[in-house]
Amino acid sequence: MIPHGGPELLALAGGCTCSNARLIRGWQVDDWLMTEEDLNRLADAYRAVLLGDTAAATSPILELLELGQVKLETLLLDEEGANDRVTRADAVELAGAASLLRADQWPPETLRMPNVPALSRAKSESGNDAMAVRLSEGILGDLSAEEALYVASMKHSIAPRTSDVRLKLVRSVQPPEMSTAAMARNLRPFAARLKELGMRQEEAERIYLFLRDWPDFSCVAIHAIAAIDVSQAEEFEVQLQHLPEVEPSTYRLRVILIPELATLHERLA
Repeated sequence: MIPHGGPELLALAGGCTCSNARLIRGWQVDDWLMTEEDLNRLADAYRAVLLGDTAAATSPILELLELGQVKLETLLLDEEGANDRVTRADAVELAGAASLLRADQWPPETLRMPNVPALSRAKSESGNDAMAVRLSEGILGDLSAEEALYVASMKHSIAPRTSDVRLKLVRSVQPPEMSTAAMARNLRPFAARLKELGMRQEEAERIYLFLRDWPDFSCVAIHAIAAIDVSQAEEFEVQLQHLPEVEPSTYRLRVILIPELATLHERLA
């Protein structure tokens, strides 16, 4: 699970209801229409992620900081330095992760979101937006049928046309952006994180076995998540007809429909 905001993220996941499952040019596609309650839970999760453990800081510590004219909450929220696009992107990644936990049964205990929160709300970071893995405890050999790697890329757009988000999203989940070499670089810090969670080194390094015949969809799930304004749903459905043809039951694509996406950042933090 992410270091901070885990309970709030699970609460957001609990309200996720995906629908309209369909197959488009081999892609498994569905939708999540976010409600007002969903958006309130998203705001709670985003604030919890930004504040971290300081949300539960003891009053004496906060009083000492304030005596030194240090307002910790203000510094961590960093509203003055925030970039609206990056704030929306962070929120979209949280919403996307919540949907993956709920609708696709990603294991929350190994969920890794390296870009949320970014070190700065003024710029975004590179790399996969969310990953998780299911590894059997105590096994040191080859992968078993129950083990799986989950990878997701998430994009959003407030542009009048949605062709750009479709093109960027497709590129992000296929070579060269998601090549074997690129995934190896992403798995390196993931293996280190698994060791921090208590896995022995030889257990954690089994995650590299998923690189064989990349991507082997018998043990790898690749998700592409597009967040758009609910008013663009029909236009984006047309864009989905231009997806590249893939083998059925390989790539998955979720459309998150967000009311008033362009001003989402205003209700966060």
